[in-house]
Amino acid sequence: MSQLLIVGAGPAGALAAYLAAKVGVSVTLIERHETFDREFRGEVLMPSALRVFDDVGLTDAWARVPQQAIDAVELFWRTKGIRKFRFRGPSSISQPALLEMLVEEAAQYPGFTLVRGEGVRDVIVENDRVAGVVTEEREHRASFVIGADGRFSTVRRKAGMTVTSPQQAFDVVWCRVPSDGTNSARAYLGGGHMTLAIPAHGNMLQVGWVIKKGAYGDLKKQGFEAWVHELAAQIDPPFRAHLLAHTEAMESRAVLSVVCDAVDDPVRPGLLLIGDASHAMSPIGAQGINVALRDAVVVANHLFRALAAGAPPEKLDAAARAAHEERRPEIRKIQKIQQRAPRMIFGPRILTWLTYIGFRTRLADVILRLTAGSFATGVTDVSYDPGPSKPPSVPI
Repeated sequence: MSQLLIVGAGPAGALAAYLAAKVGVSVTLIERHETFDREFRGEVLMPSALRVFDDVGLTDAWARVPQQAIDAVELFWRTKGIRKFRFRGPSSISQPALLEMLVEEAAQYPGFTLVRGEGVRDVIVENDRVAGVVTEEREHRASFVIGADGRFSTVRRKAGMTVTSPQQAFDVVWCRVPSDGTNSARAYLGGGHMTLAIPAHGNMLQVGWVIKKGAYGDLKKQGFEAWVHELAAQIDPPFRAHLLAHTEAMESRAVLSVVCDAVDDPVRPGLLLIGDASHAMSPIGAQGINVALRDAVVVANHLFRALAAGAPPEKLDAAARAAHEERRPEIRKIQKIQQRAPRMIFGPRILTWLTYIGFRTRLADVILRLTAGSFATGVTDVSYDPGPSKPPSVPI
């Protein structure tokens, strides 16, 4: 039996497992897939998350992960560029490579166990306390359980946790095309549309077309080429020509049903939810992976040293509660900002025009930099506490 059981080897779960093993906690990480070789959309890391790797001692390992720097954000109104903000920091990364790096680093420690290919079916509750989970194969028990199994979390559902999920106005159709040679992220607004183009690793470009929620069925009926031409009509001529020239090379076409929710209370005796399992983020501002990594750091600061020290159950629960309370203000503020963008796109026409006028003034620079600052560097200060200089375990 492990001291800690983590369900879900996404960014939050994989980093949490590494940090737990690093301080000597015996930790089992359960991942329902056999490999990480699948399509991810949340692959932009902001400075708020990039600092994490330096904080936790993974600077060299992080440098090996395939990535593409993003050096500016350009705003377009319909097909005309109106603002360009230069900044350093964000990178588009390969999430499969990131997750493999994290579990490889965790595997250096003797207390780490990775279980691949087992999906969780239920949670074990004994004496009103979560004591483990049941997979298709067996039972896994632990002194404490962390649910990091994503926005459709089985752990959350089986533990009876409730979610507040405001109705979202949009979905996003994603695809990848060969890069057009720019390192800027671009956002095209106006006319009830929004299109995103983000440099991606591997000399690719990730394109997201924001559509009204539920409209994808009609797009599919039009056929692939028809909706590509409709998308192309919303972007500037050079990018339009590039997109149409590479229509046949488009990869990984998929629709993302946008969710922005939060579990009313992600803490139960013996259990804590983190990452998307606790709070699924809108794609606005590329925040999902960033807040997930920051969740893991805060949980490590509060909970993992208590586990390593053999703290009693009530102390572990108090540490989990403290971690949640520390993370809640940032999550709430970022989600509040994320809810504003759809109003600019799909709101009343007068609001759309006021948005356009605002973008043309210097006031826009101030507002956008404040918003970008929250997305880029975070709302609260999150720093890893390395604790005592003597590690409880030594890497193999």
